[in-house]
Amino acid sequence: VVIFARLPTPGKAKTRLAASVGDANAAEFYRRTAERVFASTSRCDDAASRTLFFSDPTESNAIANWLARCDPDARDGMRASAQKDVPDLGERMRDALNRAMSTGVHGFGAEKAVVVGTDVPDLSAEHITLACRALDDNDVVFGPAEDGGYYLVGVR
Repeated sequence: VVIFARLPTPGKAKTRLAASVGDANAAEFYRRTAERVFASTSRCDDAASRTLFFSDPTESNAIANWLARCDPDARDGMRASAQKDVPDLGERMRDALNRAMSTGVHGFGAEKAVVVGTDVPDLSAEHITLACRALDDNDVVFGPAEDGGYYLVGVR
């Protein structure tokens, strides 16, 4: 499971939400939502490994400190790695999926990979399990969001 995240820094996290609730409240909402995703993915039997791909490569120490403060069960076994430093989300996702499935030096050797974001408060272990099982018979799966987008992308 590939989890895309950023630090819950006031003024940087959930900036559109912050316009109505303030920077600190928006960052706190994001932190709680992200940690809920960490916990949900930790309970997924089909998730052999989890990697948190964070957005700013200069924040690796801050990411490690944040994870150290998280619930031990939610962070247990989760790696952290910087996302490719490009503005295009699709390119960052492709790179993360390639790294997850690569058997090279920087790869994780997964047969299947699922990407989720950290702003999906209702994401459950069941969503991940269903996606992984759907990848037994499909090359690509999407978790459709109510707004017409998606909350999950999986490939094999």
